[in-house]
Amino acid sequence: MKPLDARIEQLEKRLQTLEDQCAIYQILACYGISADGGSSARAADLWTKEGVYDLHDQIMAGQDDIIEELEGAWHQGLILNGCAHVMGMPFIAIDGDGATATSQSRLYRREPDGSYRVLSCSANRWEFIRTTQGWRCSKRTSRKLDGTASARELLAQGVRA
Repeated sequence: MKPLDARIEQLEKRLQTLEDQCAIYQILACYGISADGGSSARAADLWTKEGVYDLHDQIMAGQDDIIEELEGAWHQGLILNGCAHVMGMPFIAIDGDGATATSQSRLYRREPDGSYRVLSCSANRWEFIRTTQGWRCSKRTSRKLDGTASARELLAQGVRA
């Protein structure tokens, strides 16, 4: 059996990993809820000040760009009619003060007849850094799951981490 100090140190490391995973899960859960609830500033605050959101063919650089997109006509039209950004369970890899989360996501829109339509399914890779304010996203890359190699590679990257 290991000495008590070594066991405590091992438990502390395991607990820190679990706390880090939980914090990252909270960020991932908060994005859709904030974006769909009209809390653009809260959604953007999940990124670092200079964080990047690479969304399909659009690059948002910094929190102000993310807020501008969320407050723009297209996104506001979605939330005013009813929508849901839904993240699948992510695969998280933590390496010290950096981490990645890889998952699929779906965007649903409420239709005039009350039904919901899937607007997109995407592969996502979130890159995180630990800051003095806690974990923040430094870059999120999303690619449509449309059969292209870029979406498959994004998902494959996550499980190789």
